[in-house]
Amino acid sequence: MFVNTTVFSALGRRDYQEDRCVQASLSSGDLLAVFDGHSGSTVVEIVSKNLLVVFGSEYQKMKSNCPVDYEKLLRLVTAKLDDMVKDTESGGSTMSLVFIPNENEGRVAYVAVIGDSPVVITDNVGKIFIGPDHNVRNNLKERKAAELRGGLYPGDGYLYEPQGRHGLQLARDLGNRKKFGNVLSHEPDTARVCLGEESIVLIASDGVFDPAHETDTMLQAKHFVDMIRAGSDAKDLVEDAIARQTGDNVTAIVWKAEK
Repeated sequence: MFVNTTVFSALGRRDYQEDRCVQASLSSGDLLAVFDGHSGSTVVEIVSKNLLVVFGSEYQKMKSNCPVDYEKLLRLVTAKLDDMVKDTESGGSTMSLVFIPNENEGRVAYVAVIGDSPVVITDNVGKIFIGPDHNVRNNLKERKAAELRGGLYPGDGYLYEPQGRHGLQLARDLGNRKKFGNVLSHEPDTARVCLGEESIVLIASDGVFDPAHETDTMLQAKHFVDMIRAGSDAKDLVEDAIARQTGDNVTAIVWKAEK
């Protein structure tokens, strides 16, 4: 199987960049990740710069003791990254991470998501998988769980800590412990998706889709899958978002299997 991977990032309509991305072809497999920072770039800079080292360390430890449980591995990596930023004064970051091991006879994508940076994968039968979304505007289950942890949701699209001074669209995050206390979850949702000979993996910041979360995600996913199948790469998707004036930083990673 031949694989083509493209990566592109742009400021969009902002004058600062809080997106980060990681793309690495390792001996163990392909590691792809998008981080979308908020309230400053401190957290997003730390977690993105340390991802490869943390992943490599945890992978080697797990491999030396037993067969690798990749979903457990991604949860361990997430916990290590979050521990690195637990004492930061402010700010946080989403994380959408996909690892595609080389060792599988039939390729599999392992997914870990915190936040609302979209993951779209076409599987081995052509079905579109959309990764979890922890935005409280459109995920009632996540919103209710955050409220049980002490969060406030007055209905303006933002989750607040008990004093109501700081708001965030997310119920899960890396960082932001000092502002939000125990309101936010720092655990990722994980998934396993079987890949086929022409599978596509798209990881993006929500600036590629719709930062206001008002457009149907599946319709957008189908649009981007059609673009990629027609020959578009990560730069084309970013430029498409800029033309639509989504108003946010814009980052995309496109992994495409080809016969």
